[in-house]
Amino acid sequence: MNYLIALHQQQIASGLTPEQVKFMTSLPELRDASIAGVFDVFNFMTGPSGRELIKKVGTCFCEAVGIH
Repeated sequence: MNYLIALHQQQIASGLTPEQVKFMTSLPELRDASIAGVFDVFNFMTGPSGRELIKKVGTCFCEAVGIH
């Protein structure tokens, strides 16, 4: 979603009015929009915040099933 918002904002910043903004329909552009979200999640999960989240989930799971 962030990818599509960024493309929309770029078009507005280049001087287009909201009515003139074009939304993508070509397969390569739609593929790029889909993959961008996957990369965002990957980057988050491999960063410090994502690693901390994984630790917390692991801790909660272990407590829930009685593993110490």
